[in-house]
Amino acid sequence: MISILTAFTSDDKVRVKLWNWVQRYYVETFVDLEFELVVGQNHDTPFNKAAAVNAAAREASGDLFLLVDTDVC
Repeated sequence: MISILTAFTSDDKVRVKLWNWVQRYYVETFVDLEFELVVGQNHDTPFNKAAAVNAAAREASGDLFLLVDTDVC
């Protein structure tokens, strides 16, 4: 299984809309692929992307990790 790891936090409506689109894209595009989408959280100020990705990696259960940004696919 592939673990798709990302970090996301935003109060920006446009970034939230993009992230929602990207999530749908993965589900619709990778229908024949066993994967999980793991979103890491970080509540530091300012946001610490590396810490959020590390949190996602700790939660992931796949054999292969794919790191992606939340506003691109």
